[in-house]
Amino acid sequence: MTEPLAPTTRTAVPVEPPIEPPLDLRGGLRRLSTGLIAYGAIGIALSILGLVALLYVGGRLEALATRTTDQMEIVIATIDDASTTLTDAGATAGSFATTLDQTPDTIRQAAGTVSSVETTLRSIQSTLGSIGILGSQPFGGVATQFGNIADDLEGLDQRLVTVADSLGDNSDKLRANASSLASLGHRLSDVADALRSGVVEDSLGDVLALVTVLTLVLVMWTAMPAVGGLILGLWLRRRLERPTIAPAQTP
Repeated sequence: MTEPLAPTTRTAVPVEPPIEPPLDLRGGLRRLSTGLIAYGAIGIALSILGLVALLYVGGRLEALATRTTDQMEIVIATIDDASTTLTDAGATAGSFATTLDQTPDTIRQAAGTVSSVETTLRSIQSTLGSIGILGSQPFGGVATQFGNIADDLEGLDQRLVTVADSLGDNSDKLRANASSLASLGHRLSDVADALRSGVVEDSLGDVLALVTVLTLVLVMWTAMPAVGGLILGLWLRRRLERPTIAPAQTP
């Protein structure tokens, strides 16, 4: 028969009690842990406030973007109408300038006709005034009437020439105005197309993204040290608690 194995005995390894820090150092560490816990709590609270502010600002920017989009539709429609009006006004001014280009020549021709009529009337006056029958001038009154008509026409040809010159100058200025109005209408049309492409909405989206990123970075910059300080303070507080040593067990 085999002999039964003798029971093995385990040797108890003595556990050294934790080293207690001096009382003055212990008080300082306790105050340090309290400060770390307070710092962590305040930092976390500020981080939460930052997140709330981020949500509020984001909501406001989204509402602003929505209102801006609605207003931009009205602005774009107004700019389109103004562009069409200016383009039409430029076309009308150009057409009227073309008409004025033909008017001065007609007026100068009329001035030449008036000058010719005046000369003819003077000639008729002179002819009728020189006719005498038996010592009398029966056509003297008629000659006087022709002379009065010629007097009324005197200088009219020069005035017509002046008007023709003024109309020619106004035609040049009106054509320049037509070009300016058409150019302004085209520029306004380009502005409306640029606004219609959503450049304003994209800019607001970029601003919202930038504010969100900066706020998140700030919140993380505040939260990470705060969480670390809170954890370190709690750990230090637990370490400073006086440990309870279990009584030794007798074999």
